[in-house]
Amino acid sequence: MAAARRLGVQGLTMQAVADALGVSDAALYHHFRSREALVSAVVDVTVLDAPFPEDRGQDWRSWMAEFAESMRRVLVGHPGSAGFAASSGPTSPEQVRLVARAIGVLTRSGFDEREAAMTYSLVTNYVVSSVQIEERRARAREEQRDIASRFAEALLGMPEEEIGALRKVAETWAGASAEERFRYGLNAILRGIG
Repeated sequence: MAAARRLGVQGLTMQAVADALGVSDAALYHHFRSREALVSAVVDVTVLDAPFPEDRGQDWRSWMAEFAESMRRVLVGHPGSAGFAASSGPTSPEQVRLVARAIGVLTRSGFDEREAAMTYSLVTNYVVSSVQIEERRARAREEQRDIASRFAEALLGMPEEEIGALRKVAETWAGASAEERFRYGLNAILRGIG
């Protein structure tokens, strides 16, 4: 698992892990039937290592915020894992236990099962998509700078009465970190539920 985790989800191939371990890829296929099974195992180990919150009777919004922050840290720390999470969902007992814990917090707080499932899905989808956007932006920094400068040029060339507060909004947006944007969105989502 350590070799697979070092390679990261994006660089994770059966051959790369086999090479890192000094074994044949056939030996690795004896333990994992596919790349997806290997990735799932890496995600399981990652989930087990993550400091996800326990249910201590706290307010559901506080718990979900702590859960979302933990999930984001795990995904950011393992580039490419957000894409796997988006396409696979919970695929192991460890991941299912984590979902059950979240659903338990929500139902304890008065959500019916459907509301709990929808809330869990909304929050986790927000976390996963936020991390995927961060990863895309990190890969395209140069392109993003070019887009940002063209946007700034377009703003400078427009009369104030046509754009209103957009110039100030653009400055604020450009100055916000990924963490700030994530927390703002998460808080807006959690305030709007229930």
